[in-house]
Amino acid sequence: GPHTAILPTLNGLRHVDILSENFGAAHVLGGFAQIAVTLTRDGEIQHLGNFHVLAFGERSGGHSPRCEAFAQLCAKANFTSRLSDNINLELWEKFVFLATLAGMTCLMRASVGAIMRAEDGEALMRDMLEECRKVAAASGHPPRAEAMARYLNLLTERGSGFTASMLRDIERGGAIEGEHIVGDMLRRGKARGLVTPLLRAALCSLQTYERGRTAGD
Repeated sequence: GPHTAILPTLNGLRHVDILSENFGAAHVLGGFAQIAVTLTRDGEIQHLGNFHVLAFGERSGGHSPRCEAFAQLCAKANFTSRLSDNINLELWEKFVFLATLAGMTCLMRASVGAIMRAEDGEALMRDMLEECRKVAAASGHPPRAEAMARYLNLLTERGSGFTASMLRDIERGGAIEGEHIVGDMLRRGKARGLVTPLLRAALCSLQTYERGRTAGD
């Protein structure tokens, strides 16, 4: 109906475009979840740790009665919620981080800490992060310096066992969202005339895996 609001919490941005095209931009809020989970071999969703945040807001910025009402409902739930003043920027910042993490850990088939042990591991991680940052900036959403500093610390931490959930999906032979995350970042960069060789290599690796998986190779 005319008062319906849709709050997607998927990773990436392409789904927001699709929902807006089909239901109208005014009906689609911005949102994302910050939670570490994995799908076990038994098909169970396992929550890794106690961190669970839902961020949401109007994509036009600011607060609205519907978002404030939803925030009041979320306050009663057993998770942390946050009404954002600039959800579009936060979506892009998470997109930059996730595309870097997924792209590099899947390309190298290794954790952040293992990549850091390689001679050029840190340099390549920094380069991938910069490629993604440039795409965001060219799209009108330059990530904040504090967000980039936080991501760089996470992505270059020595001894870290941190990996993208996409790598865990690969390790169990499951379907992945490579096109939705890495592919979309690459194509947004291409549309703005950017050259992103690491994103290109990462997507090729992910496509090789996914097409081999579906072909039974």
